[in-house]
Amino acid sequence: MSTRTWTRAESPKICGHCRGARVIKVGEPMVVFTLPGSSLKRYRCQSCEGPAPPDLAPLVPRAAPTFKPLVHVLTGPDALPLDFKHAAAERVPGEDDQ
Repeated sequence: MSTRTWTRAESPKICGHCRGARVIKVGEPMVVFTLPGSSLKRYRCQSCEGPAPPDLAPLVPRAAPTFKPLVHVLTGPDALPLDFKHAAAERVPGEDDQ
């Protein structure tokens, strides 16, 4: 038995039932079918499934993710800076022996 859920499109989707492969625009109501035992999802537009429920929540836009720069490959006393190969190439042979 598949799971059927009404939601609003967060990104453009293609209706899997319309013959013209109608594009469901961002914010439009749609039905999402999730097949059991799989992560496969199918989408249907209002034209194919009928009117959306009146209590369907509006689309709330998500904030853009913030990215932090990668400072070290490892953490702790054995941490290597990202340019460890460059630093090793500039090292004079025998420098560690002193």
